[in-house]
Amino acid sequence: MRYLFVLSFFVLQPVLAMIWPWPLNGKVINYSILPVAVWDGEHGIYTLAAGTFSGKQADIDHVFDFGSFRWCKIGPSTVIVNRQGEVESCPKWVSGPGAAS
Repeated sequence: MRYLFVLSFFVLQPVLAMIWPWPLNGKVINYSILPVAVWDGEHGIYTLAAGTFSGKQADIDHVFDFGSFRWCKIGPSTVIVNRQGEVESCPKWVSGPGAAS
């Protein structure tokens, strides 16, 4: 009975954040002259500096589009933020950071 409890404890625990290894993680290339807001399940909302990109160790899930004031769900894609702060080729637009749809 004790083993069933221990097993159910680990099996039923919700997954709070999952980091996908490279090359399955989401990547952002920020060509904008301003920092861009990004979100991941471990760190919440933070910024990616202007003229930089996320590295292989980061797993960004969402990026904010300043042109439309919407969030883009990246998934395993690479997304480019252009000089105007707009996301190019967003795989899926969502209602907010952390939203699945």
